[in-house]
Amino acid sequence: GGPVIIWVSAFMVPRHLMLEVVDYGPVLSVPAAPIFDPFYSTKVHGTGLGLAIVHRIITDHEGSIDVDSRPGKTVFRIMLPIALPA
Repeated sequence: GGPVIIWVSAFMVPRHLMLEVVDYGPVLSVPAAPIFDPFYSTKVHGTGLGLAIVHRIITDHEGSIDVDSRPGKTVFRIMLPIALPA
């Protein structure tokens, strides 16, 4: 119930692009939950593949993703390398 608020920001850091996706909805029930593992889901009808696929795509591109979940706010940070001109 209630509005869904998601905020997306992009920042340039040395040789990387950092994306932050902030969700102001419900937080992770267990902060150390293995949310990037295949088939892990907290939803009754979830497959548990969404974040596992996201993690795989990002790491295949030599990037990283992490999550910080606190009451009222969950932040996903994605770091992707920027190819420098030759």
